[in-house]
Formats: sequence, C-alpha cells, structure tokens
Amino acid sequence: MHLVSCTTPPGSLEAAPRTALLADPSASESDRWDGFWSPQTDGYYARCTHRDGEVEWFALADDEAIDEPLRETASDRICADAARVDALRDERDNPGNDASRRRA
Repeated sequence: MHLVSCTTPPGSLEAAPRTALLADPSASESDRWDGFWSPQTDGYYARCTHRDGEVEWFALADDEAIDEPLRETASDRICADAARVDALRDERDNPGNDASRRRA
C-alpha cells in the first residue's frame, strides 16, 4: 500500500486514524497529516497541511502501478456498468444491428 497524490475527495469526510505511510519521506516535521474516510468513494484519504498553509491530498492505493488518477466514484462505476448492460441488451434484442455492435 502507498499514498498517491489526488484531488480533494468529493463529498463529506469522516475522521480516521493517520496513516503510518509517508507520501514524501523528506516532508518537514512541521507538516500536519490527517486521515479521513470517504463514505462516497469508500476510500481512505490523507491530507497534508504544510507549514505555509498549502494543502495536499493523497489516496491510499494498492502497490500495483496506477495509470489513471483515483477520481472515479461509485456513481461513475454504476453508470458505466449500466451502459454496458444497455449495450448487451441491445445486442440480445437486435442481434443484426450494427449500431449495437459499435457501442459494446
């Protein structure tokens, strides 16, 4: 597990324990780290507030390489799944329709 930089998490956040993972090993001891759970994304986020007031957000990620930013929400995944289901239904109901093949 590691922390990856991300945008400010959507929705309301709930306080969570701080992570023992360090996003930046050279971070100043004056930086303040806070942990949060997001009910909307079901994810863990860490906020680093630097001495100068700058705020950075990080998401907890698996050790696998991440090619895209962690911005997808549960509703995004549901919409994508619904679109795939609609395409499959179109194919089932109209097997010879070229349009249904292009959407799948």
